[in-house]
Amino acid sequence: MANQARAHTNRTPSPASVLWFCGLMILTGLLGACGVKTNPVPPHIAPPPAVVGLVGVLDQGRANLTWRMPAAGPSGTAAVSGFRVLRSKSAILEKPCDNCTARFLQVKEIPIFAEIASLPEGRELNYSEKLEPGFSYRFKVVTYSENGIEGGDSNEAAFEVQE
Repeated sequence: MANQARAHTNRTPSPASVLWFCGLMILTGLLGACGVKTNPVPPHIAPPPAVVGLVGVLDQGRANLTWRMPAAGPSGTAAVSGFRVLRSKSAILEKPCDNCTARFLQVKEIPIFAEIASLPEGRELNYSEKLEPGFSYRFKVVTYSENGIEGGDSNEAAFEVQE
């Protein structure tokens, strides 16, 4: 057999194959990275202490809610930056659902400022709202921290305003 010389040609890759190769390398780099890159996670901070002792009084069609500034939590607990007053409202004529969870909506946000926060625990805070006749109402108060972390729910104050 005769030796056949192979002709060697310099072939330039097509633009489509270059783009395909570059895309494959970028995808490999993205998928092969060492994890998802997001904002740094702050160290775990426990939620602020919950409100205890919510008291509600119905006076001439107004709900008057009163509660006390909760005591500071242990080290690592977020400080209270404010309170959110939540309300559930339903028509008295509606048949209550035994297995349903009440839907609470925020009706007021009460931020506290440094001078209030530095007052001793037990400082009294309040909220008042005119109620519409023919409805039953449930209120609760939730604390929050400067980072938006919410504390647990307070006890509930319930009212029924007859027509």
